[in-house]
Amino acid sequence: MENLKLLQRQFRDYFFLLEILIFTAVLHVLNLIFNPEQLGFVGVFPNPHWITVLLIASRYGLLQGLIAGGAAAILYIYFAAQTGIIDFQSMHFPHFGFRIPFLFILAGGIIGEIRSLYKKQKAKLDKDFNATNARLEDLNVLLVAVSTSKQELEKRIATQTSTLLSLFDRLNQIDTSDNKELYLKILDMLVEHLQIQVASIYLMEGNKLKLQVRVDPEHLTQLPDTLNLTDGLIGELVLKKTIVSIHQPDSEKEWTKTGEQPIMMAVPIKRRDESIIGVINIERLPFLVFNHHAMRIFSRIGNWVSTLIDKRLQFQEAEKERILDPESGGNTFTYPYFQKRLEYEIARAHRFNSILSLALFRIHRFNEMSRETRNDLYMVLGMIFKKQLSETVIVGRYKWPDTFAIIFTGDDKTKTQQLIENLMQEITNFHFKPFANSHDSLEIRTALSDFQKSYTTVSDFEKAAEKLFNDEKFNTRLQQSDMDFLRNLTTPQTESVPEGFNDILFIDENRDDFEDISFLSMENRG
Repeated sequence: MENLKLLQRQFRDYFFLLEILIFTAVLHVLNLIFNPEQLGFVGVFPNPHWITVLLIASRYGLLQGLIAGGAAAILYIYFAAQTGIIDFQSMHFPHFGFRIPFLFILAGGIIGEIRSLYKKQKAKLDKDFNATNARLEDLNVLLVAVSTSKQELEKRIATQTSTLLSLFDRLNQIDTSDNKELYLKILDMLVEHLQIQVASIYLMEGNKLKLQVRVDPEHLTQLPDTLNLTDGLIGELVLKKTIVSIHQPDSEKEWTKTGEQPIMMAVPIKRRDESIIGVINIERLPFLVFNHHAMRIFSRIGNWVSTLIDKRLQFQEAEKERILDPESGGNTFTYPYFQKRLEYEIARAHRFNSILSLALFRIHRFNEMSRETRNDLYMVLGMIFKKQLSETVIVGRYKWPDTFAIIFTGDDKTKTQQLIENLMQEITNFHFKPFANSHDSLEIRTALSDFQKSYTTVSDFEKAAEKLFNDEKFNTRLQQSDMDFLRNLTTPQTESVPEGFNDILFIDENRDDFEDISFLSMENRG
């Protein structure tokens, strides 16, 4: 039986030879019937022998394609030599008359190789598919086992969860908007459920634990406001990173001695990576309450607080790492990322003496706007900045909620002022009226500070720009914008200029205030 199967397998491996013979015989019969003058289809284009080559190569693979192409080439050469199309003495393979036989072999090899690659990939996919199915069956068996275990575990837990369920209901009702408020409510809940007399929460600061809140109505505590990480139960907690407690006494006499210990139980407040960020201490509690059930409740509370604090810290860290500001529709950078970019540009300016400017756009009367109006304004301004400025300009939110900051690199002051003027004009074109009880238009105040060698930190550069907002004369000129102020200087306004006013003398006397419009100087006018 096995020999028969082996014979069948070997026959399948060489079945393509029979197919080549059959295709070739059929083609020659058709050749003799319909076109006997051109035996072997010599001179017929396209040559019907392509059918044999393409079918065999696309069905089997590289070796079979080469054999089919070789068979077609031999037949073609044989008949072409008889008709004189191929001359063995004057022609050499694969040139001249040998070109079509060469193409038979080449096409058979290329298509056969493509078919071979396809078969290999299919075999690999079949193998992966079978392995996945086997894994899926294992997972189904595991799922049944886990489901059964889960049901048994639920039955065992059902009788022990009444206290814990009420505890978690209380935890879910706690307002966690403020950390200190959260800590106080946690301690109040410990007092309610465990009748503790003294409890406290410490947070890590450097290599010490600092007191945050304490419940001690009878002033029984013996703990200082700062704890070392190696003392007593705290040292054990730091090593184990789990709940720790003193040994449970067997009698009230022993409990009296135990009461002299500064901490009865402690549970860590820790991050997901097991790093400790704080500790909750139970310093005093009644003898009858000090049992395994109390420790289990205390441990659950500690885990819940750890999870909550860890999520808060993760959110704060994610906010710091965020690059694009969502309030402006992702069109500007967040302030932390903007600071990083500004620090980099300051370092580059110091190193390469490149041109660098910092502009601030501050929304006037921002506090009088509603929250919805502010959100709309953020989106509009972000869209304008992205549309009007090139990608080399860095636009971000500032540390003030009513301010955007822009870093200009490589542009001289004249060009930078022109860009700011274009931005102000575009903002004005929106005719934004952000006040609910007033028809006053939106007013943007700007400040532009050029980089100086004395600026070594981001704070230095920012303070230089912020100082312009504190300048009374500067703020007066910004009632429209600094660009409008410059435009007013260069445009005749007979109504506002007193008789006999000498503008050139005024500019010369106030040259420091007019550095950016030096084109009005006497030399350039002459």
